Amino acid sequence: MANKLKNRTVEPDGEAIQRLRIEKGWRVEDLAKRAGCSLKTVENVENGENIYVYTLKRIANALGSEPSELLIGDAPPERMRKKERVWKITFEVSTPYDEFDESSGLVTLLQALVSRLGGKEMEPVGVKEGSTLIEIEMTLEQFLELAEAYADGRLDDLNIESIGAPDDLLEEVAKATRDDDRGRRFVNRRARQRKRQELQERLQRALLLLNRKQHK
Repeated sequence: MANKLKNRTVEPDGEAIQRLRIEKGWRVEDLAKRAGCSLKTVENVENGENIYVYTLKRIANALGSEPSELLIGDAPPERMRKKERVWKITFEVSTPYDEFDESSGLVTLLQALVSRLGGKEMEPVGVKEGSTLIEIEMTLEQFLELAEAYADGRLDDLNIESIGAPDDLLEEVAKATRDDDRGRRFVNRRARQRKRQELQERLQRALLLLNRKQHK
């Protein structure tokens, strides 16, 4: 499992990144601000610490370069996710944004979530300022497992302050399951309706668990 998780990250060419930054006359702080990440992240990227492609793309964009020009070795292969829908789930962590290191904090969080929620891949798609807000794409099944693990304390060591789901998640899931049924030629409508109802009840329970945990 550890190798699989590590393969979702890349090794940046720290020397090339540092050289481009210096050529532009930027301090480390300047690149961090333009890339939308912390000072500590840029420092460790320039030291060659592994990061997610998501982080490398932002640094490359800030430097006016292509991500492929700023890594050592090959990028990880594109995810071969079957036609599973994903939703953007937001994690608020207790580490202040200017201290959050994407080369360690983000990688550690993703590895822990993958290993504790069934082993399927997840991908970060956002790290935002303020308090540190991390956006991760998840399948519905991963989110349901996440809610239960978070509620019963299995994620307490990950410094997660809160977890947020899209406001329209219930409606979107209901629509997605109806669309899936329309694409089937032969459907046991009664069985599928019962399955949709069970899924909605599980989702409602998951959202309730999150709400209760966060308002204790």
